[in-house]
Amino acid sequence: MADTSDQSLPTDRLKLVAEIARDLLAVRQPRELIGDVFHKLAAHLGLELYVNYLTMEEGRALRLDSCVGVPAETVAAIERGAAVEPLSGRAAAERAAVIVEDIQRSGETEAAVVRSLGLGAYAAYPLVAHGELIGTLAFGTRQRARLHPHERELLQAVADHVSLALERGRLLSALDEERVGRRRADAERALLVTREQSARAEAEEAGRIKDEFLAVLSHELRTPLNVMLGWVRLLRSGQFDPTQGARALEVVERNIRAQADLINELVDVSRMVSGTLVLDRRPTDLAPLVRAALDIASPAAAAKAILVRPALDGPPVMVMADAPRLQQAVLGVLNNAVKFTPSGGAITVRLESGHARARLSISDTGEGIPPERLPHIFDRNRAPDVSTTRAHAGLGRGLAIVRRLVELHGGSVRAESAGIRRGATFIIELPLSPPEARTAEAPAPPARELGTARLDGFRVLVVDDHADTRDLMSVILGKQGATVNAVGSVAEAHRLVGTFAPDVVLCDISMPGEDGFRLLEWVKEDERRQSRPIPVVAITAHAGPDDRRRVLAAGFKEYLPKPLELSDVTRVILRVAGRSRRA
Repeated sequence: MADTSDQSLPTDRLKLVAEIARDLLAVRQPRELIGDVFHKLAAHLGLELYVNYLTMEEGRALRLDSCVGVPAETVAAIERGAAVEPLSGRAAAERAAVIVEDIQRSGETEAAVVRSLGLGAYAAYPLVAHGELIGTLAFGTRQRARLHPHERELLQAVADHVSLALERGRLLSALDEERVGRRRADAERALLVTREQSARAEAEEAGRIKDEFLAVLSHELRTPLNVMLGWVRLLRSGQFDPTQGARALEVVERNIRAQADLINELVDVSRMVSGTLVLDRRPTDLAPLVRAALDIASPAAAAKAILVRPALDGPPVMVMADAPRLQQAVLGVLNNAVKFTPSGGAITVRLESGHARARLSISDTGEGIPPERLPHIFDRNRAPDVSTTRAHAGLGRGLAIVRRLVELHGGSVRAESAGIRRGATFIIELPLSPPEARTAEAPAPPARELGTARLDGFRVLVVDDHADTRDLMSVILGKQGATVNAVGSVAEAHRLVGTFAPDVVLCDISMPGEDGFRLLEWVKEDERRQSRPIPVVAITAHAGPDDRRRVLAAGFKEYLPKPLELSDVTRVILRVAGRSRRA
């Protein structure tokens, strides 16, 4: 900044400098007042032009910020970077005022631009504050060829005040940015704290739900285990009459089935979470499927004297469905209705179609659903009832599975209830299958009890690493007339295939060392050598639809999930082994 004393200026011009300084300090951004400053100076000094450059890119370049009296084409050229006013550039480079007088007669090459503007005198001042270049401020007049020394001092004083004001504006802007940044950082920090607290609360809630779920699971597992263990010990003691013995067997079987249902529910929830629950959809008539689900649910309803009223008559209602999975969803709603309907109540099942949709409604006269629970009735993450006074057994995940299965079929399910003790209605809606797909797949039949079919003359090789399973299969199949050889590994089975010459192989899938798929490969090799078919049936605890598809695709003749229905085992042996014998 030049060492200029305002005291050398005439009084009226001192007042002008003071007024300009006051105006510049009155605003936060003095850039907006440069034009006003020029007009005040122009009135006193007869100026027609000013050019204000400000630094950019950390002071390394000048950018035209404002001007008056410069033709538009010159301004455009400057803004494009095609031309820079050289005298302002020199003032910036030298950090000193550059004053050119009698321009029209001057031969100075740097004055060519201002000469073309018709100026007689031109003064360019660097704007410097605290040793840093801020820009330049230049003034020009066409009225005369020279500037009086007092005029030069006035312009220098104004440039000095503009420098200080611009620096103050920059500092205020930086301070504002810092404050905004601090507020933004504070807001972001507060948001992070809120999110962290929310995440911690969600994690704690998830942990609580998990602990409560495990507590319910433990209860649901231990209760039937206790019942089964008690009846088994009574049977072993021999202290029972025939009626008690029959009752013991009935109770044990019922609780085993309950355990199997519990495991299936856990597996389905796991598949829902992992996204591995997939369907094999085919044209399916809904009415037979719903009737099959009713057949399974009827014994539990009859035990509570619940009247079941089906309304399923009418033309076929065709949907694209994975029949076992859709039947599972329907059965889930039916079981829920039976569970929450008191003895002597009623359940109505109605099937309708219209507007390209199938509509299955299941209504009960049961406990009803409180309004606050309706939005969460299908929520998988809903905490189960862990109170010691809870009225109903189960894991509380059945309806979540129902919703996921229905959604995988492209449908929707919703619950309606007028409130406590007012019953509930569950409505499943599914898209009808296109007209060209109308060959229905029959629903899976209910499991049958062990019948009178015999296996006389059949040779069965059982391969399972679980000793109790081998013993059970040997006893059951032996009592039906089969010749059974049971081994615990694939290697043992491979050695026996040639010597034992089985009509059928019942093989577990997951075993230590080598699995059932490896045994299947060896059996196929033996078939090619002996030119005799040896059907292999998978008996496995991997009980999902994907498991079934993978097993059958590998070449197993049949797939039987554990726990095994012994009637199914007999039926499968007769079918696949009888076919191979005929072959």
